Amino acid sequence: MELRNLTNTPTDYLDAYCEAVLGHTNWEFIDTQHSDKAHTGVVFFNEPEEEDE
Repeated sequence: MELRNLTNTPTDYLDAYCEAVLGHTNWEFIDTQHSDKAHTGVVFFNEPEEEDE
């Protein structure tokens, strides 16, 4: 399956995945600069991000 040109923002795909699987959009990129085998890392948190009070 090819998903292209559905959005101008590539991270929208990550939001959509996180929302579909976990019911929220709490994810972030992780540091992989010291790895020659990984281009980019993403972590999807089990819990939604806490709101600032």
